[in-house]
Amino acid sequence: MRFVVRYNHAPMLQVFPQYWALIIASVLGLAVALFVVFRVFQDSRRGQLASALNELQAREQALQVTSKSIAKLLKKCEKLAASGDKVPPNKLLAAKDALAEARETEALLQDQVLVLRNNVRTIILQDYPPTRHEVMCRKYLGETR
Repeated sequence: MRFVVRYNHAPMLQVFPQYWALIIASVLGLAVALFVVFRVFQDSRRGQLASALNELQAREQALQVTSKSIAKLLKKCEKLAASGDKVPPNKLLAAKDALAEARETEALLQDQVLVLRNNVRTIILQDYPPTRHEVMCRKYLGETR
């Protein structure tokens, strides 16, 4: 003897026409509630510290990449300069310009990292209790107070 289970989807289809406004309002209410929870977390001290640390980490990585590219460009310029008359002057000039531009970018990124480190330090000192200042500065900034 075989039992066949049949599902009747008709009652589910009848629910939507009756309660369509309630269903849509519930979905919109859920979306608004999720947005409010996200904003509350973002505006909290942990959220501010997390976003500042993420930005600091991104700038520090960009600074490392730029420093590596400066080292490569410096080697290239030295190699071209050592070649002497074999290299066209415009190629040497282009390499020197690229090196100068990379150094300017590095200086800009160093300033941005400094500002972001100060921002993280300010968040720690203003929003967290004094007993945690030294631990947090050591953990996030690698420095002692």
